[in-house]
Amino acid sequence: MKNHILLLTVVLIAISCKNQERPALEPAIPIAKIPEDADYWTLEHLAESLKDGSYLDIYQELDMNETSMQFEEGSVRRKVMFMGEGTSNELFISFENEAPFEIFVLKRGPWRTRDGLKVGSSIEQLNEINGVPVQFAGFEWDHSGYVILGGGFIDADRYSISLSPSYVDIPEDAVNEFIGDQIYDSKDPDVEKLQLYVDRIVYKF
Repeated sequence: MKNHILLLTVVLIAISCKNQERPALEPAIPIAKIPEDADYWTLEHLAESLKDGSYLDIYQELDMNETSMQFEEGSVRRKVMFMGEGTSNELFISFENEAPFEIFVLKRGPWRTRDGLKVGSSIEQLNEINGVPVQFAGFEWDHSGYVILGGGFIDADRYSISLSPSYVDIPEDAVNEFIGDQIYDSKDPDVEKLQLYVDRIVYKF
């Protein structure tokens, strides 16, 4: 009987020591405390965490919901995951063969590139970051406002960017001469009246 008691005591001590050695998990930083200029909000940081799977821990404060969507004019259906859906933190990621394929940012919020480009950035800010003036396609068609980076600093193989006029701040007919698939130079004097801004950023893996 004494031997059984002694064995039980040894086991309990071993379990207690093992529990004491296990490091406590650090709680996630509440979103409200993460400044908008933190690397946390960069598309590059998110992309890295998606590739190695660490996003589940790093971005656990953001709601994540999976669904599917059609792409490439309806010819392809891919799984997508929304993060922060319904908030200014919202974006979504498309997957191909279970691997992350593209990240889409369509709302003004904290998400940005490491160079500081975000939805809502002006055409002037885009040109400054790119280092050379961009060109863009006309509006109100399937590829409305698509940006041609023209060999600038922004990697065209990694990022796809679209522009939009500030419709609420300009005359109703200001966009009329920029409708359709024609390509325009962002330094054209007539472009200034459109008050262009970035309205979509896509990060491509």
